[in-house]
Amino acid sequence: MMQYSSEHVRSDSWDAFFLVSFLMLFAVSTSSYVLKKGLENKDRSNFELLLHCTMIITNVVPPELPMQTALAVNTALMALMQLHIFCTEPFRIPTAGKIDVCLFDKTGTITADHLNAVGIVGPKAKPSPGASHSSPRPLQPMLQAPLPTLLVLGGCHSLVSINGKVVGDPVEEAAVTSLEIFVTAKGKAYPRKWNEMNQNQIEIEAIHRNHFASKLQLMSVLAKVEGIEDSGIWSLVKGSPEAISKLLRDKETPEWYWNTYKDLTRRGMRVLALGYKEFQDSKLSLHEIVKLPRSKIESDLKFAGFVAFRCPVRKDSKAIVQELKRGSHKVQMITGDATLTATFVAQEVGMATNASKILILQENNNQLCWLSASDDSQVALFNTDKIDELAKEYCLCVSGYSLQEAIKKDKNFTKYIDRISIFARMTPEQKETVISYMKEMKHFCLMCGDGANDVGALKQSHVGVALLSGFGALNVDKKAIQQDLSTNPPDEPSPSPAPTPAPAPAPAPVPAPPRLTREEIQARLERDINERTARGESCPSFRAFIAHIKNESAEARRIAQQRQGQGIAGHAQRVALDKYLQDMDTNMGDISVKLGDASVAAPFTAKTPSIEATVDIIRQGRCALVTTLQMYQILALNCLISAYSLSVLYLDGIKYGDHQMMASGVLMTISFLTLSRATPLKELSPVRPLTTIFHPALFLSLLGQFCVHLGCMVYVTSLTKQYTPEWSPNLYGQFKPSLLNTVVFLTSTVQSVSVFVVNYKGRPFMVGMPDNPYLLYSLGACLVGVFLAATEQIPTFNKILQLVPFPNAEFGMIIFQVLLFNIGMTLLWDFLMVGCFARNILKENLKSFKTEDAKKMLKMVLVLVTLIWLFTPSEEDYEKLKVDFASLEF
Repeated sequence: MMQYSSEHVRSDSWDAFFLVSFLMLFAVSTSSYVLKKGLENKDRSNFELLLHCTMIITNVVPPELPMQTALAVNTALMALMQLHIFCTEPFRIPTAGKIDVCLFDKTGTITADHLNAVGIVGPKAKPSPGASHSSPRPLQPMLQAPLPTLLVLGGCHSLVSINGKVVGDPVEEAAVTSLEIFVTAKGKAYPRKWNEMNQNQIEIEAIHRNHFASKLQLMSVLAKVEGIEDSGIWSLVKGSPEAISKLLRDKETPEWYWNTYKDLTRRGMRVLALGYKEFQDSKLSLHEIVKLPRSKIESDLKFAGFVAFRCPVRKDSKAIVQELKRGSHKVQMITGDATLTATFVAQEVGMATNASKILILQENNNQLCWLSASDDSQVALFNTDKIDELAKEYCLCVSGYSLQEAIKKDKNFTKYIDRISIFARMTPEQKETVISYMKEMKHFCLMCGDGANDVGALKQSHVGVALLSGFGALNVDKKAIQQDLSTNPPDEPSPSPAPTPAPAPAPAPVPAPPRLTREEIQARLERDINERTARGESCPSFRAFIAHIKNESAEARRIAQQRQGQGIAGHAQRVALDKYLQDMDTNMGDISVKLGDASVAAPFTAKTPSIEATVDIIRQGRCALVTTLQMYQILALNCLISAYSLSVLYLDGIKYGDHQMMASGVLMTISFLTLSRATPLKELSPVRPLTTIFHPALFLSLLGQFCVHLGCMVYVTSLTKQYTPEWSPNLYGQFKPSLLNTVVFLTSTVQSVSVFVVNYKGRPFMVGMPDNPYLLYSLGACLVGVFLAATEQIPTFNKILQLVPFPNAEFGMIIFQVLLFNIGMTLLWDFLMVGCFARNILKENLKSFKTEDAKKMLKMVLVLVTLIWLFTPSEEDYEKLKVDFASLEF
């Protein structure tokens, strides 16, 4: 059972441990003081003394700390669920608030997982009129593919037909669909359109598959081809142009090979190179051919052309990337696609302005150098000391190979890995390695991907976000899709092959069941999504997609049962599927994408076809992180203050009345609950929050606030004792209203409110206190009530709170000034610390303060004063209520 997405989990437990240790030192010192004073009193029970010292120590360690932090995380967790984002490791939510580097896969993440087969370039393609022999060859429509290209695309795939539906890799499905190749349940492929146009009966049957291997960047199939002049066993191979070029025969690589490849990738297309080899003249038997090692099957190939695909960029990808940049995040792309394809998409989503501002690290004349993505001109030689200068002006791109070579040349290059914006042609292992380098540089990384090739990176990152695939063309620009499918005029079609003698008629292909077009399926899905949205269902896109799959599968099963009946034919689908699984088992080490792998590895899974989930997770993470840090500050200050109350004030015999405890307790409880339920702002702030309670801005603020609170409490108690020389401590007596109790209650209440007001972070990471009405009014009620009591403007209100009158106006004015100084000085000290050590946060906080906030606070004061004035009874009515209440029997 997998408990966590990574074996070594980094958490914030050290912060809590050191904070509790600090509080424990203070608790031990105060309990030692109480023990010393208590032992001097011979009349006091040693057992009671020891019990009280134990209570001081246990009270200083805040028991509500785990509960309050859990409330903050659970609030964020529920908010994410409402956004269709599910989390299996909630402790990573505060970590998401520390993210400073965001890495995205390309296909299926920044772009849709819906692929369009744009066109092909045949092996004997002609240049455009007036162009040179080495100039890039133009694309041709898919249906004009020459025979070698058709055979490779029709046979080199892992598609299976289950219940009349072709299932497999989206790239292969797009190619087969555009060529109108019908794949039967038995695994045979019939190019129906080609057969109709050329009056042939070509049949392609896969005998053995070597599945796609990310290290080799290619796959191959041994296929039996019938219906052509060169019928027999063919080796059909496809892969990256870099990999295929190394496997072609001598003089088989056209001189326009690389120029055409670069031209297509510069236009943002995903390009596969094709190759083949016939075994007709081989003296080996079929059994011996199948037993050949993979290296033999995939060597000495003939070139079969290029096939180009395009993945439309999701409509909101650019806006999300820009929002992350505004939030002071480094946004990087890490993909297995070609460098020029990746740079094109980077321009589309705003990672780079234009191709002239993109530099690609490549080998040129046997040395590493930075080349311009626009014209391959050399800009600078590779030098780690110059990377900072280049990164300020250019968007830097490296491939998996050039990254390895750069590290071999200079190991210090790993320290500059965060200056790179685009990582292309990366294997799954290299993706994981890049993130490990980032973590070594103390970066907090978020990785967003959708496939099995992203699993290692998702596990290695601090926050992994998996996107579900299968949404097709949802959240993409439909006009761009139609343009890809319609703007490929045949510049000059390759000549059709000469008619070949018709061989013995091959078995007629089984007619395919009628299928809806993509446009009809898309329209049906959109109608279903709109209906579900109107009904208020959660995850309408995902539910509509699942319902569509279920309906289509049920209909396909019904048609299959009608067509196939019983017997051997009725089991054709199962036989095909068993054969496919058997092929996969023989190549278990090279398994490619499997739906669900990314979701299993990542702690976060977004059920919407958009990378917007990353912004939502960071927003909630920042809010949870800031809430956790402010809870550390608030609880630490409350515990330090209570330690003094339980020690020095306890020895003075100071107690609180029932009315005092009830009023302050209820309002403080409301404040605590609303504090942990704060919501983040809708937009990311350009400054990131502090990540530890021991940051000088937070820890020095905490110490300074405690000193102010302690000094004020010591001053007012000593001042009050001067006005009550007859006061004698009574540790065991009942509560009696006294001047010392009155002053201590007013001061401690102001200090409790001050702790909340000063340490509530608010903007720019979450809603400010004026926008949190429950917190505002609960704290405001305490503060307004205390200052009304200190001014003695409503005598009955003071009696209700069991307060005694001040001896004179001068004493009351001093207490009032001390209360103002307490809250004002702590606010000023906190502003000073944040201004010195986190100036950007203070600027954003002050910038976000509006006149509307001041109006809300003024309204709060007026409302509370009015309510207290109206609902406080007269002195006669209060005395009558006391008599009536005392006469009641309980």
